Amino acid sequence: MGVELALNDALSISYSEEESERKSYGAAVNAAAGASPFTRTTVTFESQFLMVAYDIGGATVGLTSVESSNSGYSAGADTTKTLATLSMAF
Repeated sequence: MGVELALNDALSISYSEEESERKSYGAAVNAAAGASPFTRTTVTFESQFLMVAYDIGGATVGLTSVESSNSGYSAGADTTKTLATLSMAF
């Protein structure tokens, strides 16, 4: 889910969120009679993106901040990344 706002012809700001789950199964230890012989583990990977872009003629300069929790589906692995981009049109 996300939202984008063009402040003028050259400057835009956007925000978005993503979430996904990874389910893994393993063997249960001492499973009771009639119970499932497997255990299920779910890890939710969440990311928030804040992006700013500025157009200068045929060039676009962008700055993105990405904050993630359970990065790479590893519980407790939180990351923050900042990306600077420059694209040119010829």
